[in-house]
Amino acid sequence: MILICDDNKTFLKIIKFYFNKYFPLEDLITTDNQQEILDYIDIIKVKLIIVDYMMPTIDGIELAKKIKAKDKNIKILLCSAFYNDTFVGYLKEDKKFIDDIIPKPLFVEEFKRKIKNYI
Repeated sequence: MILICDDNKTFLKIIKFYFNKYFPLEDLITTDNQQEILDYIDIIKVKLIIVDYMMPTIDGIELAKKIKAKDKNIKILLCSAFYNDTFVGYLKEDKKFIDDIIPKPLFVEEFKRKIKNYI
């Protein structure tokens, strides 16, 4: 199971489209609610979670910390429009909670490559 959490409903539609196109056999749940992600990992086997960095209640790093506290084996990809060397350097302390970064907007080939690495 793959979970995606982003407060931008348009982004959720786009990423769902690409998953259905390139990874049609993967089960996928999308939500804009961080608590739902935490609830899902208690009841289903999750192998990958994609979370947005900037969200209203808690940011993607804090959500990743909570996810890893529940299950260290779940792979977490952080989505961010702030993807640059400065941002990656800023995340150095928190890198142990995320496995990779997906830049926004999505670059399809990079998206496919990164997803293949974790599923």
